[in-house]
Amino acid sequence: MRPFCGTIGSILSLFLPMTVLWGQGRPDPLVTDRPDQTESPTVVRPGFFQFEAGFTVAGERQGGTRENSIAVPQILFRVGLAPGLEARVGVSGWMRRSVTSDGVDRDQTGFGDTNLGAKLRLLGGGSSQSEVAVIGTATIPTGSPEFRAERVIPEIRFAAAHSLSERVSLGANVGVVLTGMVDGAGGISTDADVLYTAVIGAGLSDRVGAFLEAFGTLPANGGRATAHSLDAGITFLQAAAVQFDVLGGVGLNAAAEDWFVGAGVSVRVPR
Repeated sequence: MRPFCGTIGSILSLFLPMTVLWGQGRPDPLVTDRPDQTESPTVVRPGFFQFEAGFTVAGERQGGTRENSIAVPQILFRVGLAPGLEARVGVSGWMRRSVTSDGVDRDQTGFGDTNLGAKLRLLGGGSSQSEVAVIGTATIPTGSPEFRAERVIPEIRFAAAHSLSERVSLGANVGVVLTGMVDGAGGISTDADVLYTAVIGAGLSDRVGAFLEAFGTLPANGGRATAHSLDAGITFLQAAAVQFDVLGGVGLNAAAEDWFVGAGVSVRVPR
């Protein structure tokens, strides 16, 4: 099963902070890095803390094998350290994978890995219509054996956003992730994947937003299939610093998950 994350080619465009697009004159809007796969270039302000959590259910079928999975709660903590710089800690949460093959059911349960990183704004911010940031992270093998990575997985991505109007934005991420895979001789080989995301979002009202997104992965060193997916979702701003979201998506080729759905909530403190 492909990991539920965005990835591919050489899109170096723009990114959309996926949240409600506020009316003109409203200060300090809540900008989150969920529910889409596109990370926002917006950085949490110093002295502020942002908590983003949710769950994802996914499934796919390949030949006579069917696989379903769930992850809950998928948590991201974001803390503003300095102007234009934030620290990030992600937790995959509890996971379950159910595989049915040749009439035999197999279940695996456990906890996923931890992700540590930082986001640095490179351009824009404030009232600028365009913004660019770089995000560096590392997945640390802290999970249960069934879901633990073979070794530390570094990732770097560039995130960009551009507002077309008060209510419409475009955006994208492009980056590289390095994964370790156990080879036939028992050693660990390094695989590189180029990742991409591209998204358009619209504020349907002062509280409700919607997005449509394409994302995927492109193996940089061959030997594996590319994966492309499409998703869409809705965000609802319950209060100035509380947002709820729902999303759903489908895989566009055999290497991607057939379908996935999810929901979550984001909170900023202080408000």
